Amino acid sequence: MVKLSRKERERLARKKEILEAAQRVFAKEGFHQATIDEIAKEAELAKGTIYLYFKNKKELFYSLVEEKTEYLMNLIRKEAKKTETPVEKLSAITRHQLGFYEANRDFFKIITSESSRFELGLKDELRKRIMDRYLKYIDVVARVIEEGIKEGKFKALDAKKMAATLRGIIDALAFQWMLSKEKESLVSNAPLIMELFLSGAKKQGSRTK
Repeated sequence: MVKLSRKERERLARKKEILEAAQRVFAKEGFHQATIDEIAKEAELAKGTIYLYFKNKKELFYSLVEEKTEYLMNLIRKEAKKTETPVEKLSAITRHQLGFYEANRDFFKIITSESSRFELGLKDELRKRIMDRYLKYIDVVARVIEEGIKEGKFKALDAKKMAATLRGIIDALAFQWMLSKEKESLVSNAPLIMELFLSGAKKQGSRTK
């Protein structure tokens, strides 16, 4: 593991502060209404400092999306590599993804409210990187499901379609939670999601572990 210099650590910490401030401002104002001035004020930094790290508001937004999606992807990879059973792995992946959304509620709000507006405006390279991360997510979860199929725990269905279905259920419940005024933990929905998924994916007569 490469040891970073103090200057590099300070730069990374400052960049993270800016991204977190931007996340709060984008969630509150929306991308188009948000300004660099507001982000600088939220981060308690001079406006010029923001431009030392990001050349404009759009680059800041793109960096935020990439950083958060990469962090989520690493969480999923970590859980998929554990030695638990396929069902336990899927349950852990679901809990961690819900936990990520709960801890990054502002980011999830940004993605659900702004993504469609950016679809045409995204640079081809950025769009490709974001799509690649989604496809990698599906591949990782599909491999876990394939393990379950081989062990006779799941029906022999298309693993990638099953992975996409699970992701869809997770995102749908997270969206409903975001809109709801209830303060229950989003992670508490993990058992419900697994029940909904496994009741259709589980092989008849097979235990869930």
